[in-house]
Amino acid sequence: MTQAEPNQQNIEAPAKHGPTLGLVAGGLSIGLLFVMFYPTLRATAEICWSNDNYSHGLLLPLIAAFFLYDRRQSVLKELGAPDLSLFGLGLLLAAVPLFWLGEVSDIVFVRWLSFFPAAVGLVCLLVGTRAGLRIAPAIGLLFLAKPIPDSLAPKLFNSFQSFAASRSAELLNLFGVPVYLRGNVLELPGMQLLVEEACSGMRSLMALLTVAVIVLLFSGGGVLKLVVVTLSAVLLAVALNVFRVTLTGLIARYVDLETATGFFHGFSGLLIFLFGLWALFLVARWVDRGIQR
Repeated sequence: MTQAEPNQQNIEAPAKHGPTLGLVAGGLSIGLLFVMFYPTLRATAEICWSNDNYSHGLLLPLIAAFFLYDRRQSVLKELGAPDLSLFGLGLLLAAVPLFWLGEVSDIVFVRWLSFFPAAVGLVCLLVGTRAGLRIAPAIGLLFLAKPIPDSLAPKLFNSFQSFAASRSAELLNLFGVPVYLRGNVLELPGMQLLVEEACSGMRSLMALLTVAVIVLLFSGGGVLKLVVVTLSAVLLAVALNVFRVTLTGLIARYVDLETATGFFHGFSGLLIFLFGLWALFLVARWVDRGIQR
């Protein structure tokens, strides 16, 4: 019996170092990922800080962290030891050429895209595929901080500006207000209203789309709910922005221009966004009830 005890201790000794080595390897891997993508993450954070259209991105890491905390039991339930996850390895391999393309072309958005398969793939390798897939939605949520490439953003903004200006001009004519549309400028009797980039509706669209994804993350739902809620967010953002520009024109015509472009302009943006949130939650509840039936 006395001879067996040292042997048993020798056998159990390596097992004690297993978790420690796993933590060290995981920490080094995550650190390497952070170092590789630090310039990209910093550039994205600076865009969110300086561009009002993406200012919601500053809150997304906190929301993602809360999502993980809220889902911690399901993550821990699926937690496994680090293994050679073919799914995770495939994502990592897919991220390599995408990251290289971003480096060669010096396009931040391409490197930003490559971050997500790299991050999810690494997590799957560290904690197992099942637990990694539980964590993946929180990582994917961060993409909404900058979902539009810089080359495409001006075209989208211009399209939304033109649509808001033209539809608002039609509605103002229906209300008996004579309007001449010149580009993105609404020419009313004795005054002009410019539909600027801030009035294009893109800010509301980005915010409502982000809220739609957050609602889907926390409430769950299938493909039907995803499609309905996302489309509703787009339609609400467009319709509410046209309503806001039209109402601004009516106030400018029947009250005064200073009131329309001053306090009302800023306050109406907040009210309309809050109404959009309320409508979006109603749509999500309506879809849930339809699915339950």
